[in-house]
Amino acid sequence: MTNSSWTQNHISRLWTPARKKRGKKNAISVVYPPCAVEELTAKIPVDAESERTRTRNLLYIAQFRPEKMHHVIIDAFSAFLKRYKHLTHDGPTPKLILVGSVRDDHDEKRVYKLRLQTQEIKDHVQFVVNAKWPQILEFLKSSSVGVNGMWNEHFGIGVVEYQAAGLISVVNDSGGPKADIVVDIDGKPTGFRATTPEQFAAGFAEALSLPANEAFAMRQRARKSSWRFSEQVFNDAWTSHLEILVDLASPQLKLGR
Repeated sequence: MTNSSWTQNHISRLWTPARKKRGKKNAISVVYPPCAVEELTAKIPVDAESERTRTRNLLYIAQFRPEKMHHVIIDAFSAFLKRYKHLTHDGPTPKLILVGSVRDDHDEKRVYKLRLQTQEIKDHVQFVVNAKWPQILEFLKSSSVGVNGMWNEHFGIGVVEYQAAGLISVVNDSGGPKADIVVDIDGKPTGFRATTPEQFAAGFAEALSLPANEAFAMRQRARKSSWRFSEQVFNDAWTSHLEILVDLASPQLKLGR
């Protein structure tokens, strides 16, 4: 079992020759990790009333680790503020909210350096370190755009949580977010993908410039998409694969009797 299409393809490239030599017949399959879709759906409405109370803020939830590429997202947001000033004329300037945990002194120093990087736009960037779940829920409820900057993330539980909360995702065009999560639903997009700071800035602009009805429709599609990764879907898939393992073990158990 693998946790995403990206991981499945990666493991298949590595293991398929050896599996063929050993006569392995069962395919390398995908079982998506369980995500808090039910809870987020119950606690965060996506309706006409919620649209009136959402801010235009961008939310990035990720541990403050190097691979999360916070510095790229900060550069992208800075570029967005400079190049798309027309999007701030009709209301408050969007804010970038960086929510994440720190593990040790190295992470704390990393946050310090990121704060220095944001000096020119510090009034529009908020750092929230080691936030509790209720606080995260409030950010998910009030923000408009969910951001993920990591390259080749194997799956992307945080991106699913964005979708379940009704955020419009702007994510790295790689890994699980590209292959499995931020994909078309009913033939229409559920978010945007990017690679460079310039592309991320353009993605932010696209997400925030959508007409109200189109933004609402995209939020609804994103939430619909998130149900593919619910705990119930995981439980069913896990049970199904355990049954396969039991069947594979049965002949050996019979031989041992």
